[in-house]
Amino acid sequence: MNELESVVSVLANNTYLNLEVVSFVENDREAARERAIAVKNLIKSINEDVSARVKLSWFDVPEMIGQQSKKSQSMQSEGLLLFCRLINENEREESI
Repeated sequence: MNELESVVSVLANNTYLNLEVVSFVENDREAARERAIAVKNLIKSINEDVSARVKLSWFDVPEMIGQQSKKSQSMQSEGLLLFCRLINENEREESI
C-alpha cells in the first residue's frame, strides 16, 4: 500500500475527516494548481466516495518549513502538504 492509499483508507474509515491538499510552487500558481488537482484525481481513482471531502489550495509563494527558531527554518520553493481536518458539526450532512 502506498502513502496515498493509506491516507484514502483513513478518510474512508472516518467520515468526519476532510483532507486539505496544499500545493505551492514559487512564481508558478498554475503549476501548483495542476499538482493539487492531480493529487485529488489520484485520490478519486482510489476511492471516488472520499474525493468530495478533499479540499484544494494552491499558492505561488514559497513555504517556510521548520521550527519556530530561525536557525532551523528553511524556505521551500515548491512542495505539497496534506492535512486531515475534523469536520465541524455544522458541516456534517444529516440523513433523514
